[in-house]
Amino acid sequence: MAELGFEPGSHMNQPVDGRAKKRGRKGGTRIIVARGENIRTYRLSPWLFGTGVGILLLFLAAYVGSTVYLIFRDDVLTAAMTRQVEIQYDYEDRISLLRSEIDRVTSRHIVETESIEGQVSSLLERQDGLRRQQVLLDDLIGRARDQGISFASIVTPTPLPRPGRPSETGDGAIQPVIAMEPADAGTADASMAYSKDRFGSAESATNNALNPDPAGVGQSKPIEPTLKDLRSSLDQFEILQAMTVHALKVSAKREARRLTAAIGHFGVKSPPAPLGLLETRQDSAQGGPFIPAESSNLLNGMVTVQQTLQHIDLLKNSATSIPVRKPLPRVDLTSSFGYRVDPFKKKPGYHSGIDLRAAEGSPVSATGAGKITHASSKGGYGLMVEVSHGRNLKTRYAHLSSINVIVGQYVNAGDVVGLVGSTGRSTGPHLHYEAVRDGKAVDPMAFLSASGDI
Repeated sequence: MAELGFEPGSHMNQPVDGRAKKRGRKGGTRIIVARGENIRTYRLSPWLFGTGVGILLLFLAAYVGSTVYLIFRDDVLTAAMTRQVEIQYDYEDRISLLRSEIDRVTSRHIVETESIEGQVSSLLERQDGLRRQQVLLDDLIGRARDQGISFASIVTPTPLPRPGRPSETGDGAIQPVIAMEPADAGTADASMAYSKDRFGSAESATNNALNPDPAGVGQSKPIEPTLKDLRSSLDQFEILQAMTVHALKVSAKREARRLTAAIGHFGVKSPPAPLGLLETRQDSAQGGPFIPAESSNLLNGMVTVQQTLQHIDLLKNSATSIPVRKPLPRVDLTSSFGYRVDPFKKKPGYHSGIDLRAAEGSPVSATGAGKITHASSKGGYGLMVEVSHGRNLKTRYAHLSSINVIVGQYVNAGDVVGLVGSTGRSTGPHLHYEAVRDGKAVDPMAFLSASGDI
């Protein structure tokens, strides 16, 4: 059996397989191979041994590096790609910011270098837009007044004079460049409107700026301060319009909420609120030619006011069938709803309505819109009219001296259904008024007391 041993260069003897071997005097590393009694010695010079060890270490390093690379290659590639994408996005963002800055600087440069004619044209175009908006706003104000909606008055602001260049009359009063005053002096809350000349001051100012008086050579005023005053006046007028629209919107929404709560108190389902500006109902037929609208926050606010006023109309229409009107011009209660002492038997009994004192022959009005379901004599009621208002709600008018309607007839709130009398179980001329919901008598005063809310 062969045995292998290494003996580094030294002056000491090294045993191999239990035997002592002497080392030669020459330096270096010897390899001793023992096979039985045969012993062979191979001597390696130091540089050859170092080269072999170096090659072995390089091989091991390359092997370990290749293994690590194969294991983590995907992660390294992913991280590199992610970093590259982030750098690309950052670069694109910087380019976008630079483009925006360039556009902003370019726009400013265009505005600053715009000709006088272009500036005046822009002001006149804006002026026309404000005029169109005012027409719509005047209509909304009129509709709001028709609905009984009140809103806070808005005082028309007067432009302040530019320092060193006041625009004053002889008495020292500041004159706005664009005249703004209520269209009707009789209505103090006419939030705002144009004067009779409707921007005449602005147009004359721009015309004078473009066409100086030839007779006054060298006396024409600089155009820039005049245009600045025009812009300031238009800005103030636009702010005033926005304030009016906001006041209308707040008041209209408050009225819509109040009506919704009042109607809901009687179990009547309120109509749905209006949709937004860009919403449409999928279950309703629509159509008409397309007319593009001017896009602005003020226009959106006016659309909201218009839709809210339409909602108020729907709420009031749905409330017409609620019996909240007074059946008589004057409510003089002689007997209330509920338990009382019966006027004939002088014993406690249940009174299913209220008794209202009135002179015989006084007209009796329907308290809400509905259909006549009874118009004849009925036991202790005497001559009685019954009106069905829908939603299982009915009203009855008893002890009448005569009846003015027939069964099946539709009546509106305020229509006369009969005359006060004393027919049936009655001690004298009066009106017995009942309200019946779901077949049960309820206190009619709950409806009559809400007449001011609807």
